[in-house]
Amino acid sequence: MPVSSPAIGRKTVDDIISTGGTLAESITALLEAGARPEIIISATHGLLLQGARKNLDHPAIREVLVTDTVPVTEQNWRKLRVISIAPLIAGALERLLADGTLADVSKVNAPNRAADKEKKKHASTTLSVQTLNA
Repeated sequence: MPVSSPAIGRKTVDDIISTGGTLAESITALLEAGARPEIIISATHGLLLQGARKNLDHPAIREVLVTDTVPVTEQNWRKLRVISIAPLIAGALERLLADGTLADVSKVNAPNRAADKEKKKHASTTLSVQTLNA
């Protein structure tokens, strides 16, 4: 598996981890090409079928990140971290309800969302006050 120099020292990202076989091959290729042995793997769907932990329990792998889009049954694996997608979905729903667009959904930023909520709150309060005074 050829590896280009920009890949050296980068994170490894995949859409789904089934058995981890493809990632294990990629890691071997990255290490042979000179990647630092502190690889972080991230995937959207961590199926983690039989053999996945064995394939990905390489000393060069620092962390395996997956989302909770599918139930993760793997237990007691300190390198594995499951990340909830609930905030992303909640943000998307807030945007859809507020202005009907998902244009900024990829820009998940809790402080900005909180500031946006505060602005909307003040805007609706101002509107309500003006309506009452009219």
